[in-house]
Amino acid sequence: MNNKTTVGFIGFGQMGKALGKGMIDYQVIPARHLYACSQHYEKLLEDCKGWGISIKKDPKEVIKNSEVVILAVKPDQLEKVIGENKEELQAKIVISIAAVHYFADLEKMFLPNTHHLSAMPNTPIEVGQGIMILEDQSSLTKAEMKLFKELFEPISLLVTLDPKLFSVGGTIAGCAPAFTAMYIEALGDAGVKYGLKREKAYELAAKMLIGTGELYLKSHKHPALMKDEVCSPGGSTIRGVTELEKDSFKGAVINAVDAIEKK
Repeated sequence: MNNKTTVGFIGFGQMGKALGKGMIDYQVIPARHLYACSQHYEKLLEDCKGWGISIKKDPKEVIKNSEVVILAVKPDQLEKVIGENKEELQAKIVISIAAVHYFADLEKMFLPNTHHLSAMPNTPIEVGQGIMILEDQSSLTKAEMKLFKELFEPISLLVTLDPKLFSVGGTIAGCAPAFTAMYIEALGDAGVKYGLKREKAYELAAKMLIGTGELYLKSHKHPALMKDEVCSPGGSTIRGVTELEKDSFKGAVINAVDAIEKK
């Protein structure tokens, strides 16, 4: 860990806050080394009260104080933000987490020789269980990439993908937490139906998901095999599985991904 690294956020919405909180809570860097700005300065001050980070009004102040600058604005704001600060950004390590803008696009926005990488994190990075999809093309040096990994490997799985696969990778990692939250909610509703208190039902469902995910990551067993290992002949689990198959559970998930990718 490089405690001397300073990191600045231009834009500090839901994803920016998740990244910042993960870095602080998991002691990647101290809070005093984090800088942030957003369009809504007063709200940002209120939202980050007690965090110990430095809130600035002007993106140029954030850039001046930061070795690594994370562009966490909405995609339709990115070109304007870069255009207004490209001279200052040229001397920094720049990480863009604005979806749909990749290396080739950014090369046209930045000044020549700006060192930058496109990435797509997901919200579980806040609790040290994130995924960060990285474009396989960047202009970071080996030393800069090493620093990037020191900052984000402690709180996320880093996965490098070709730009052609960046979108679907981001959908699975970045959009599926919403699907998963719906699954937790559905299991919670079922638990309440049969007498569990809602908070307890949600807790059981969430911990089950964490455990199942860890089991796969450690064993790399095929998910179908993991399912079969829980299904005894004539047992209760296989009855539930067959109901999900009748309701096209897997098909519904694939259709949801299709809906995003065909946008």
